[in-house]
Amino acid sequence: MYIPFNEVSIHDDFYTKQSYESKNRIILDFIEILKEAKIKKAFNGLLYNHETSIDSSSFFKNWLNDSSVKKEDKSLLISFLGTFISFVETPLAETSIVIDEITYNSKGAGIAIDNNCDFIVNLKSHYEWEKKNKSFEYKTLINDELIHSKKEISQIFDTQSLQCLLVLEKENKYKSISSGQDLWEQWDELFPNLIKCEKVKDCLYRDPEKNHIEKVIEQLELLQQYFSSLKKSFSLNELKHLGIDVSDESDTVKKNPKLKEVRFIKLPDGSKEYFYYHTKFFGKFESRLYFLPISNSSKCYIGYIGRHLQTAKNK
Repeated sequence: MYIPFNEVSIHDDFYTKQSYESKNRIILDFIEILKEAKIKKAFNGLLYNHETSIDSSSFFKNWLNDSSVKKEDKSLLISFLGTFISFVETPLAETSIVIDEITYNSKGAGIAIDNNCDFIVNLKSHYEWEKKNKSFEYKTLINDELIHSKKEISQIFDTQSLQCLLVLEKENKYKSISSGQDLWEQWDELFPNLIKCEKVKDCLYRDPEKNHIEKVIEQLELLQQYFSSLKKSFSLNELKHLGIDVSDESDTVKKNPKLKEVRFIKLPDGSKEYFYYHTKFFGKFESRLYFLPISNSSKCYIGYIGRHLQTAKNK
């Protein structure tokens, strides 16, 4: 998914009214939005009209030419402008907005309307761009008749406002899942870095209640977030930093043939491996999710989701 960029927010009218410090902060906040969006996979990039140029605006051009700006910040912005933007044709909807009694045409809002997108990305160059929602007026030609309408669009102007998009995406992503069977059938699309073992199917079908499945999804989401961004070898401590209650099994379990056998799980290719890493959570009951990182890969196997497995203490 791509989110339209509101080019009006980088208009020279707003640039000239900013102090030097404000201009710098505005650009850095914009970079933080793009960084967070990329990390959280909130959207794939920005939609921008090919007739206008972001890097030729005073906001970006002067900032990039400023010798006092950190080189790493400049490099980040240049990288984003080069790889995180998709150019589109001029929108069909002729869209405008009034700021300080001046009417501006917004191609970005027009792109949002054409693509039925409820969000737009702004620079915080004016207090109007820091409102949760903004109403844009637009005109469209329908059956040779000019129709005047309004559309309220949610604005993304910092990392906090970006969370609104993430929450909405999460709701839409999982709204069709109400049982363990639903989760099993949609698993591969939702969690491409988590390879499910056949034993998990039995677990999900045995405890299918929606509230329990929602707790399972929370665990899977965190694991998917970790493994999808994994650049080196697996680290239990790094995983804990995501807020996951995760552990390895004790030596007592690993040295006990009977307890080990419970954790010896068949993989999709038919071979079997011991699963010792597990997350702890409370769903319908005190639960465990066992996983096995795949060597030299950004993926892992999910081998078991269910009640606390037998240990020396818990029989």
